[in-house]
Amino acid sequence: MMKRVVALITAVLMVLTLPAVTLAGSRGRGRGRSGQLSMVGPPGRTQRTLPFDDMDESPWATGYVARAKARGLVRGVGQGNFNPQAAVRQAEVVAMVIRALDLEDEARKIEDVPALPGIQAVRWASGYLALAGRRGLIDLDELKPNASASRLLAAVLLAKAAGLEPIDEELRFTDARKIPKELAGYIAAAFKARLISGYEDGSFKPERSLSRAEMAALIDRLADREVGVTIRGTITVMTPSHITIDVTAYPLAEEIVVTIDGEHEAYTDLEVGFVVKVVLDGEGDVASITAVSAREVEGTIVALAPGEIRVRPEDDDDDDDDEAPVLTFTVGPNVTITLNDAPATWDDLQVGDEVELVIAAGVVTEIEAESKVQHTAGIIIAVHTGEPLHLKLLSARGTDKTLVAAPGVVVRHNDQVIAFAELLQGDIVRLTISRQLVTAVRIVARLTLAGATTVTGQITALGQATVTLDDGYPLRLSEHAVITLDGQTATLADLRVRDQATLTVRGQLVQTVQAQARVTELLGIVSALVRTDGVWWLSLLTAAGNQPIRLELAGTATASYRGAPLALDAVAREDTAKVSVRRDRVTAIRIVDRTLVTGMIMVIDFRAGTLSVKPENEQAIPGVLVPGAVLVYGETVLTMRELSAGDVVSARLSDGKIYSLRVITKRTP
Repeated sequence: MMKRVVALITAVLMVLTLPAVTLAGSRGRGRGRSGQLSMVGPPGRTQRTLPFDDMDESPWATGYVARAKARGLVRGVGQGNFNPQAAVRQAEVVAMVIRALDLEDEARKIEDVPALPGIQAVRWASGYLALAGRRGLIDLDELKPNASASRLLAAVLLAKAAGLEPIDEELRFTDARKIPKELAGYIAAAFKARLISGYEDGSFKPERSLSRAEMAALIDRLADREVGVTIRGTITVMTPSHITIDVTAYPLAEEIVVTIDGEHEAYTDLEVGFVVKVVLDGEGDVASITAVSAREVEGTIVALAPGEIRVRPEDDDDDDDDEAPVLTFTVGPNVTITLNDAPATWDDLQVGDEVELVIAAGVVTEIEAESKVQHTAGIIIAVHTGEPLHLKLLSARGTDKTLVAAPGVVVRHNDQVIAFAELLQGDIVRLTISRQLVTAVRIVARLTLAGATTVTGQITALGQATVTLDDGYPLRLSEHAVITLDGQTATLADLRVRDQATLTVRGQLVQTVQAQARVTELLGIVSALVRTDGVWWLSLLTAAGNQPIRLELAGTATASYRGAPLALDAVAREDTAKVSVRRDRVTAIRIVDRTLVTGMIMVIDFRAGTLSVKPENEQAIPGVLVPGAVLVYGETVLTMRELSAGDVVSARLSDGKIYSLRVITKRTP
């Protein structure tokens, strides 16, 4: 199933991040449309026509040019044309960048005309050029404003405009030697930030001229970083005035640009389930939507009929009283089917299989299925190597059952693959069963071997006189079994599920148990650390609930920060900490980086678990939420999907990892 997920994500990224293009030619499938481009709003919204009649020359760039025009970043060339294939001039590139940085008003106030070759042909750009020179974005002595702009010039300008510092690392382009050494660091930074990329043959072609369409695609990417809040997700609700992406509703601007699969479309052509990139304008309204029409549905097959499949989707709702509704889909004649990552046919599918459907234009085009897998454990009492292969198993309940093995059954003992015929009567085994066939056998212990046998694993069940490791067969303790816990003499009552243990088995009875207590790692925000009657108590707010949990510290508990010892009374309220707990007592408190980043969430990706926070007057800082990261608003613990682009937050963000985040103000819908 993961292959399909990776494939879909790749397809989405190709559409949603195309501004980092190779700039080698047309992209997108296109439908050969010609004539006017419509900027179409939802019902009741203003509609107008973009005056670019010639976009059929570069249909792949339609969406980028439309968005850039809507944001005021590009201009036409007159008579309703954009001239997308014409080489873009250096002055035009500078002007686009200044507009993307929201500095156009400042540029227009500059009356000085730089003394540059060819400046008279582009006097309109003199303010843009002067401002770019003052801000160190360009070297006016080397600029030729009326000459065509190269990929090298554009890439360096974009990197500087984005506030990227040069990166001292070797460029891997095949023609990297053509890039001046003093500019290589900017090219590396722009490439890493996905503002630009190379060609499929591994080259960069720094001297190649850019077209106006290609530059519009690049400036669209820069504008997303600088002046627009970008949200990526899935459409879940649509109304004439709002669109909901995942769980957050956003108001629609009076005029919006909609692109679906690279084609300019109307808002009403969007559908719930489309994967989208949404850009908000300065008012927080949706200004553009870029969508991919293919969508995924995951669930369980409940019925199959010729050309039709019925699936009960995965239900993410915690309310068990409401079962997810059954959905019916038409299956296309050329559907691609895989079962357990192997090519399959329609007849191979069965009710109960877990599936992931890819649906395009209302028809299922791909089905990835996994047969339902079960596990069982027991002692082998008979092995038959004739056709079909089968064995008889004695379960923990004392019942026996004959199980048929699949032709390719895999048998493992001590991490080595052995033949089915090498199974022995008395082996304790764990079986994997799919579609009523044994597909895998793992030998937990061989009690028929001479002498003692050792079994190591995690305790998964404890009985009055039995221990079960790794969901295997319960092993009975001898009357005089010796038990130790962390090297100290213990009893069966001292052991707990999930402790690690090594058992010595002789004559089908456990003679010794050597166990190590499980240590739980918690991540949370310190609410309090106090000492009462000589005992330290820690209150820790975790992602598990709105109330802090109260934990007693062991007498030998330690604290540290960045690897250095820290006194317990130096642990501060609001510190984000990793806490080790053994037997309900804290043994160690490790304070994560105390760096606090405060700013607005600019981009949030629920699928990847990433977001970027932009402090005032600084570049956005990206980060990935670590497992168990604590997200808080007031006294309420949030999930990631309750965050929104536009929220103002304070985050413990270090080395690209977010350990905790506190929402200061929520974005107003």
